[in-house]
Amino acid sequence: MEERIVEKFLIYELAEHKPKTDVWRVLENGTPIIESGVLPHLPLLGEIKWYANWRHYCFFAEPCIFSDRCLQSIKDFVTKLNEEHKLSRIKEEV
Repeated sequence: MEERIVEKFLIYELAEHKPKTDVWRVLENGTPIIESGVLPHLPLLGEIKWYANWRHYCFFAEPCIFSDRCLQSIKDFVTKLNEEHKLSRIKEEV
């Protein structure tokens, strides 16, 4: 999978590649935030990472607001990660 996936409203960036799972940052695809003394950056909406208690990738949200389209996009991306993880585990067992 690519390290940066750009969609209409959201950007998914690979933040950390671990031996068995990954951590992805979810950014707003819009106007960068400009702060004094800091490079312009896109608002961080949260992270998608492995949650061992549920044995699934889950979205960990920062305090923010989501529309139904953003939530659908996040849902689709998390589902894709869970499916890919399941397939990789099956391949390891064979």
